[in-house]
Amino acid sequence: MKKSILIIDDDDLTAIQLEGVLGASFTITHATNGEEGIALAGKSAFDLLLLDVEMPLLSGYEVCRQLKSKAATSALPVIFISAHTETEDRLAGYDAGGDDYLTKPLVPADLRSKVAVVLRNQEKNAELAAQVQVSSNAAVVAMTTANDAERIVRFLREIVGFTGFGSIIDATLALLTEYGLDASIQLRATNGTLSRNRNGFCSPLEESVLTRMAGAERIVDFGRRSAFNFAHVSIVVSNMPRSDEEHIRIKDNVVMIAEAVDIHMSSLELMLEAISRGDTLLGLLHQNSTMLREVEKRLGEQRQKGVVILDQLVRDIEKSFYTMGLTEEQELHLQSLARNAIAELYGEAVETDAIMKSLGEGLDAALQQELRGAADASLEENRIELF
Repeated sequence: MKKSILIIDDDDLTAIQLEGVLGASFTITHATNGEEGIALAGKSAFDLLLLDVEMPLLSGYEVCRQLKSKAATSALPVIFISAHTETEDRLAGYDAGGDDYLTKPLVPADLRSKVAVVLRNQEKNAELAAQVQVSSNAAVVAMTTANDAERIVRFLREIVGFTGFGSIIDATLALLTEYGLDASIQLRATNGTLSRNRNGFCSPLEESVLTRMAGAERIVDFGRRSAFNFAHVSIVVSNMPRSDEEHIRIKDNVVMIAEAVDIHMSSLELMLEAISRGDTLLGLLHQNSTMLREVEKRLGEQRQKGVVILDQLVRDIEKSFYTMGLTEEQELHLQSLARNAIAELYGEAVETDAIMKSLGEGLDAALQQELRGAADASLEENRIELF
């Protein structure tokens, strides 16, 4: 496709000469005065302007200044054509925004060369501008990505210390607001749910939508809204960006935020379960300790009764010696057997007492340790506000 050149010159002969030299390689458009040329340049995109300096009404310098002042034509390269060769004339052209200066009478070779150089420079400048734009866009993306990462890391550090579900929602809504997002959030635990938006509690309809999202896919899009769903949290953003690039960036960030909240909620649930299991174990230890003390008491009572019964038995045996006709040696032997049996039974009772005491002390120590742990857990549980 040929490049297009606009010629603004009130001299038809000069215009014909320019077209004769360049017409085979370029599409030529001719304007006979400055005002007409400015109007044409504003309507069509030309690759180059060949501009006569001396014209009625508007000089070539004034035409160039007006074109350079407008965004649509500011980048249009300009070659001035003039019969004046003084340095002051060239400086005036440069000051007006021209790219080159061609003197009359025109030399075809010089004309072609200057046109080629200006157009080549224009192409290089366009390429450089495109590269600068790409680099600038890359820099913006890099800065945006770094800023996003900084926000999320700060959020992760913040919610680690939160045990109240209301605090978690407030921090999440604050972060989403930094992204310019209007969102509603539902947190879910085994004992209930909590649904909030930046204005407070959700309306019944909004809460029903969040509840329905609990079993939905990870990301659900409906219109300008997107829902992000995990086991313990759903986030619905009602004003997702329209541009594809920004839409993808926001989606990626909200997914990370929702996942962080879900992991933290899971940790809190596990902590509460552990505290609950600790309370159950504490109750069992206390019950076993009480039962052991009762068994120890009853064993002691039975031992005392046994000692009394055996002592009475020995006395009864000694009294019966008088009617049994035993020798003194036989009496002493029977007495020894009875008293040895009593001593053996008493020794076993003492050993049993020692075992029961050791078990009781062990249970007491375990119970005291669990009580101390339960006190710490109670403090932690008091900090964990469910709903």
